[in-house]
Amino acid sequence: MKFIKDFSKPEQKWIKDIYRGILKSRDVKLSEIARSIKGDVRLIENRLSLNLQSKDISSEIYKSYLPYVKDMVKENTFITRLYLILIRNTLKVWSI
Repeated sequence: MKFIKDFSKPEQKWIKDIYRGILKSRDVKLSEIARSIKGDVRLIENRLSLNLQSKDISSEIYKSYLPYVKDMVKENTFITRLYLILIRNTLKVWSI
């Protein structure tokens, strides 16, 4: 996950946990993401929700992710465009 190198260590851990949790749980609900991570679900859910309160985190993730994948996306790459839209919309849902 090279696109997170400019984030602080705690933010990097949070992004990795969220990303892996979405992949493992196949869900974007925070409770399901927390359940997919080993440990006390309530503590993990609380820890993950703290960064969601940061208003800039979703836009910062999106801004750092786009340059990372821009060379991979061609004009006719429909599936990748849908994936980027899904990421943007998911991050907007989490934004407070």
